[in-house]
Amino acid sequence: MTSWPADERLWRSVAETLVSDILPALDGPTRDVALQLSGLARYAATRGGDPRPSRASRLAELIGIPGEPAWAEVAEAASGVLCEARGFALASDGDPAQSTRDAVVASRSQRLRDDLRAFLAEDLATAGPLLDTFARHGSSAVSDAATRPDEVAALKQWFSDTLGEPISQFDSRLISGGHSRRMLDVTVETDSETLRFVVRIEQGGVFATDGASEETVMRALHRAGVPVAPIRWSEPGHVLGRPFFVMERVEGDHDADLAALEVFAIELHRLHQMDVEGLRSAFAGAPGSPEEAIELAIARWEQAYRGATDCPVPLLDDAAAWLRTNLHPTGALSVVHGDPGPGNFIHRDGQIRAITDWEFAHIGDAAEDWVYLAALRGVRVMDTDEWAAWLERHVGVRYDANDWRAWTAFNLFKGACANLTAFHVFESEEMSGPNLLAVGTALHSRMLLRLSELIE
Repeated sequence: MTSWPADERLWRSVAETLVSDILPALDGPTRDVALQLSGLARYAATRGGDPRPSRASRLAELIGIPGEPAWAEVAEAASGVLCEARGFALASDGDPAQSTRDAVVASRSQRLRDDLRAFLAEDLATAGPLLDTFARHGSSAVSDAATRPDEVAALKQWFSDTLGEPISQFDSRLISGGHSRRMLDVTVETDSETLRFVVRIEQGGVFATDGASEETVMRALHRAGVPVAPIRWSEPGHVLGRPFFVMERVEGDHDADLAALEVFAIELHRLHQMDVEGLRSAFAGAPGSPEEAIELAIARWEQAYRGATDCPVPLLDDAAAWLRTNLHPTGALSVVHGDPGPGNFIHRDGQIRAITDWEFAHIGDAAEDWVYLAALRGVRVMDTDEWAAWLERHVGVRYDANDWRAWTAFNLFKGACANLTAFHVFESEEMSGPNLLAVGTALHSRMLLRLSELIE
């Protein structure tokens, strides 16, 4: 071969072709995928080399590790320094010698945090092309294009076997929005009736959640009168190679104005007021007290992120140490949705027809839901201060500044940890969608940077 094109030029060609020739011919969910691919190509063309070796050298010098240690060793040591500093800040009792030592540790840990945040800002800038084209979670639009022929054939046969009669017409289309599960809108016609379902398919454990647990919770809540789509069947993975469950399709609107949000807030408040004892069996490892709920929540997301990486993330460990000191119960145990707000409920005629996306549901503190709605998911509707006043006015929910800060930090911690699992799934080749890379790099970095600045 007389020539060898550079990787950067190859990826730029892919990106330019997608933008100039392919995207103008597409719309809907298919266009979202092409946008993600163009961002993936631009990211590959511009990201440069792996920065971890140079970063490891910089931090090793600050921490006092000799030689040229690998990033994993430095990250482990950095986590130890940051968590140790949090402990010293608590233990200081006015002793001059202790105070001097605390000051030294605090100074070193602060320089370490500053460097780690600078690295995060660099990572966020590098991943900018992924974030620019990321298909954000919005209303659940149904694609005009059918899903893969092999998938259609397998599902058609399964529905025929499950319903016990031949299918005269079968249609399966992708539903956009969300990343924890792949969702299909399915229409089944038999000689006697036309049925519509939503198929919710496992995606390799994204966000450290699983469909079986979600199904158990949804069935229990539906029996208890919560507006949840009825689940008809589940399949362990023989048909599509991944487990899925099938819900009846609930008709209504996903886009939410303030009137719809008011009805949703009342329904969410009703969920929080339910007797958790009658629902406890649906939640594995349910806590026995509000204090235990907080301990378990922090530990859950620590374990999720550590299971998705081969080395510690120092700023996440630092945040976990901060949360264990600053996050406190705000009330009795409640059923917590975990991801409430616009896009995750269906409404029609002034009523909530269904609350959707229950993969994060657990028994915990209602503040997690309300602060998540006001500080993260709902900020495109109004800012957090407006939400705080709105919630107090409409459902009587009120928290002081410390609770708002601590529960905002927890939700950012949860998000940063959960997002790392998307990168793990992408790396493992279980799933290879560019949205997973965007979630596991750009969105993770953005949440973690905001978290670290918030607890400063």
